[in-house]
Amino acid sequence: MILQIVPEPPATLGGVRAYAQRLQALAPDTFTPPVHGTRDALIGRQGPEVDAGAAATILLHYSNYGFDPAGRPDWLPEVVERWRQEGRTCVVFFHEVFATGPPWRRAFWSASAQRSIARRVARAASSALTSLPLYKSLLGRLAPGLSVEVLPLLSTVGEPYERPVLSAREPSLVLFGSSGLRLRAYRTFGRALGTACRALGVTRILDIGPLDDQIRSSAAQASTPVEHRGVLEDCDVSSALRTSRTGFLAYPPEFLGKSTVYAAFAAHGLLPIVAWHESGKPASDRPPCATAESVVLGDIQEIADAAHAWYEGHRAARHLETYRQLFDH
Repeated sequence: MILQIVPEPPATLGGVRAYAQRLQALAPDTFTPPVHGTRDALIGRQGPEVDAGAAATILLHYSNYGFDPAGRPDWLPEVVERWRQEGRTCVVFFHEVFATGPPWRRAFWSASAQRSIARRVARAASSALTSLPLYKSLLGRLAPGLSVEVLPLLSTVGEPYERPVLSAREPSLVLFGSSGLRLRAYRTFGRALGTACRALGVTRILDIGPLDDQIRSSAAQASTPVEHRGVLEDCDVSSALRTSRTGFLAYPPEFLGKSTVYAAFAAHGLLPIVAWHESGKPASDRPPCATAESVVLGDIQEIADAAHAWYEGHRAARHLETYRQLFDH
């Protein structure tokens, strides 16, 4: 069995834990359910489920801000180094590497420490995976010679066999994910959301995810009626995605490979509409998607098909095969 260690507690609905849970659901005889790797558990060996005493193979899902609110889990390299000294295989999935930013942002002052921590973890790892070519490049500079596989994240709510064309679907738009992700869509990109709804003739927004007062009040300002579905079982999320025409995501386009929400949209054949501040990055760096403005002029079925084709290159079967090769090596 491969022991999976994640930075998020069980009650968290974050993408890293959701990805680990999907791996376990796909191959329960290979992957353990994700275990919350707290500092006390991993350093102090409190809690036999994360002791790794009987586990020869470990999959560590690395997220600097997940393991430490300040983004500096300086205790984690010691853990990985100890596992390797004890002869265990430790593959690290780098969901993050280190943050950067201008001097007036916290990330600028954390970058050096984060870089040092990521370097030690990478150099101690048996091998590594990551979701973005950018991250592979960063890891290559931190740990020359480390084997790094680029594997964009998969849909954590399944991959349907049937994919109806957009014209046969309901004129609904899906907002799916964490509260913060959906709040950003309503508040920061509310105008783009409205533009997309009008351009596609959307009659309702399906809001899927944790509900709170901020979500309700923000959704009430939308120009299109919002139907709150709350937290659903994966099969019910999949059903909503399979019958809806489009999904809306407020996310940097060049980072879509690390978004399980985008992966779910692409796997289900929706038109993925992405709203973000203009970054100046070339379009070639981005997985296929539309903007709220481009849906008026573009062939929406062609864009949806391109997103689905992009996803097919790293669907669930590819993930399982990649892990099999890494751990059998």
